[in-house]
Amino acid sequence: GYEPMHDSLVACCIFHHDWIEAPGDYSDCIAGGMESERDRLGLTKSPTYIPTRQPSDPPTSLSPTAACLYYTNYNTQCVNDCMQKGYEPMHDTLEACCTYHHGWIDAPGDYEDCIAEGMESLRDRLGLT
Repeated sequence: GYEPMHDSLVACCIFHHDWIEAPGDYSDCIAGGMESERDRLGLTKSPTYIPTRQPSDPPTSLSPTAACLYYTNYNTQCVNDCMQKGYEPMHDTLEACCTYHHGWIDAPGDYEDCIAEGMESLRDRLGLT
């Protein structure tokens, strides 16, 4: 044959079937090619593991299972209240968080303020005076 050869199924389907807007289009080409590949490799569409229908037991507590990490509230302190949004850099210690986020500030909200506010927040949360 004089058919052009392609390095991948995707390249072949794009070249020969991408312009078709009817049965036999790009999606059909990919599906047919994958079916052919499954047959060639002796694979089936059936799962190899069938999950149980019984859901797992719910957690016994809604409390965090690990200690909360520190993050900045972008005000004057670092907190570890587990209320982070998910995109803030997280730190293992109050000191590391204050150094990273407030260590460069030479005004209110600097490293010392961050440590002081973080410790006060922690005392309040723990009910200490």
